Order: sequence, then structure tokens, then C-alpha cells
Amino acid sequence: MPVIPCFDYNTGASGGPTPCGGGGTSLADLTPVLVDLTDGWTLYDPDNLVQSVTHSAGWNTVTWEAAGASSNYNWSTASGSQRAPRWYKKLILSTTQVVSTDCLAFHSEMEASRTDDFLSKVILTVAEQPGSTDVALIRAVGGAANKVSTTQISGGAYAYSAETVSQAAALQKTINTALRSNNSLGGSLYVALNNSEAGQAMGSRISNRNAVGAGGTQDIHVMVGVGPKTSAISIGAGDTQRFQLRYIAATIDWS
Repeated sequence: MPVIPCFDYNTGASGGPTPCGGGGTSLADLTPVLVDLTDGWTLYDPDNLVQSVTHSAGWNTVTWEAAGASSNYNWSTASGSQRAPRWYKKLILSTTQVVSTDCLAFHSEMEASRTDDFLSKVILTVAEQPGSTDVALIRAVGGAANKVSTTQISGGAYAYSAETVSQAAALQKTINTALRSNNSLGGSLYVALNNSEAGQAMGSRISNRNAVGAGGTQDIHVMVGVGPKTSAISIGAGDTQRFQLRYIAATIDWS
């Protein structure tokens, strides 16, 4: 994915600076990245809860080992300990590693499955230290999607260790935009779409985490976290969880 300049800082025209080549890069109809967790992603699973992961026709399927009910496996809890499985990779735009001091816009599309064997949650975020078990070091912001029942899923915004979501029987997928900048997590906003791809609901969540990074220029990662919908839900050995995710990102140089 390229780092996309939003305007020509020499002329003010839409697109990138003219010296970069013929009027700059178009921002129309950008192509997102489909998340295939079997291709190039690193798994961090401190309690060995993932039995396997497969990908087919856009859908990732995670098969679980048994996991007892615990706030440690719920991504939307204020607990300082986060031991749920997650996959991650460095966020590199073109050949440039995104870092914690950048102004980053992270756009995503998420869809959970009503057929999961348990009430599940998946998050798709940018994160600073995805290989940590401390939410204060993971520093994630992005989107969340849940199985609510056999007939309903939900989707919405995720920031730091909590979510704001909407649910409905007709809900299909959720579009998110998350912002982080200058070692601050910012927040996320969303539009949930129904099965006709019309707007179903919308909302947002801020992180309230300003200048919380480790300092300097820490590498930023894309992170996919999985787990139960709430801390009261246990998972059986062989239970499966399915989801479809896409994302695209851009940084802006305000200087």
C-alpha cells in the first residue's frame, strides 16, 4: 500500500505534489487489503489457545482449544492483563514503516459470523506492542465485530480496551476509521451497514490516551485479536470462529 499524499503542498491542488510525478496519486476507489491470517501474519498466543487457522473465500476460520471464562481473553475489558490470541504484522505503506509519531488514518471493513460455535469477538486495529499481555503497552485502536446470537452480529469502534458497537438482525458489516497521531491513540468511528449495504447505525469511541506511547518512533502494527464476546463466556475445544476483514491505511505529513 502506498503512503498517499492528500494534496499538492506546492499548489494546493487535490492529489500529491507535482514533483512526485504527474499531478500525484488519486484517492478515488482505493483497493483495501484482504486479511488472510495464513499468509505472512505472526501469531502471539501466550496460552496456546489456537488449534488452527484457515482461510477460504475471504473468510478466516479459527479453531480453538478449550478456554475458561476470563477477563484475560476479552478484548473489551479494562483488565490490565490481555492474554487472548492475536495475529500481527508491521504496518508498512509502500516501503515506509509507520511509526508512533505519524499521523495515521486506518480504515477497515469487518464482518463477524452468526454461525460461530460461541458468542465471539474479533478486533482489527493498529497497535504499538501487539506481542504484549499489557493493554497499556498494546495500545490498540480500530474496529470490533461480535457474534451476538444465532441471528444477530454487531460491529463498531474499538479503542484501548473497550468498544462501542451496534447490533441488529439485518446488520452485515461495519466500516471503521481510526486515527492515531503524535504518540496518542485518538479514537475510532464507524458506520454499520445492513444486508442491503445501507447504513444501519453509527457511533464512535475515543481512547482518552494522549501522549502515552513509549516515546521516540515505535513501529506500528496491524493486529487481529480474537476471543469471546464477554468475560463470562468459555470456549470449548474444537469450537470455531469465522470473520472477514479488509483494511487500508494512509499517513499525512502536515509539515
